[in-house]
Amino acid sequence: MGSALAIASILKKAGKTVSFLFSGVIEEKWKALFMAPNTLPMAEPQNNNEHIHDFIIAINSKESPVGEIKYEMKQNNELFIILSPQKTSIKKEHVKFIEDIPAYDCLISIGIESPEHFGKEFEENPLLFYEKPIINIDTSPRNEHFGEINLVDITKSSNAEITYELFDNLAGEKIGPLEATRILAGIIEKTDNFKNHKTTPRVLEIASFLMEAGADKESIIKILYKTRPLNLLQLWGRASIRSRFDAQTGILWTFLPKDDFEKTGTKTQDIHFVIEHMKEYFKSPKIHALLFENPRKNHVRAIIKSEPETIKEVAAKEPGEEKNGVLFLKNGFTSFPEAENYVDNILKRLET
Repeated sequence: MGSALAIASILKKAGKTVSFLFSGVIEEKWKALFMAPNTLPMAEPQNNNEHIHDFIIAINSKESPVGEIKYEMKQNNELFIILSPQKTSIKKEHVKFIEDIPAYDCLISIGIESPEHFGKEFEENPLLFYEKPIINIDTSPRNEHFGEINLVDITKSSNAEITYELFDNLAGEKIGPLEATRILAGIIEKTDNFKNHKTTPRVLEIASFLMEAGADKESIIKILYKTRPLNLLQLWGRASIRSRFDAQTGILWTFLPKDDFEKTGTKTQDIHFVIEHMKEYFKSPKIHALLFENPRKNHVRAIIKSEPETIKEVAAKEPGEEKNGVLFLKNGFTSFPEAENYVDNILKRLET
């Protein structure tokens, strides 16, 4: 969202007419940063009387397959277009009328892997996507390179980084404080405030340039890290107290009994918050093993966090769900000692 608004703002300053398509919900915490000042209008089909365009009848052929198309001119000069069904009757809710092509020169998509992910905007304005060139910005390895221009780079930290590089290479397109703040917000969020593996020397250099341009880093940090719900902070505090660091093995062990979830009103899904923010109190350990007791199932589960290479090595031998350097083991245990012993044996095997 921040990258899209930054691009739109820069183009608007360059004298372009800009609007954006967005069907999601902006989180309350971001509204002050993203929605003011000069909120951009949402894109809508625009009539262009200077050109004659086709009138389209679009039919959902999957739900209402058409067997034959005919037309007849009646005596009162009415043209009847006749659609004969193939198997089942054609329903009117499966027929759409598209009067015009929106008068835009191009589209810029951000963080969209394929046209199928455009959502309702694509369904309501299909010609906008088919008739206009698309600049495709993304970092996902699953991106289908569907644009006429594909700025897809899986090595970048974020779409915000690609956005900065785009305008840095366009002469005369100066990034102001508002745009710089919106781009920096995306970079800080994706790099976890420059603490995860996505933080490259180039990312730090770009962040420096953005702050020189007037980016409000303090506001971004306040939004991302200083507005945490109290119950998450309470769970985090309990996890910190119940942690111990083994200097010999480099493993940080954390234990969360079910009482901690019940007393803080949190859920097991909130464990990811604990894992990601534990390093604010502990120097980044070689391996972080978190064991927690599921309040609903009354058994102990284990999560291991480490470098992606280490996690992939463990995941190749142990069943579980692996993502971004975190492995959620599939096995359940009857007690914390049993779980700790099992995980300890797994990690010892990595050394052999």
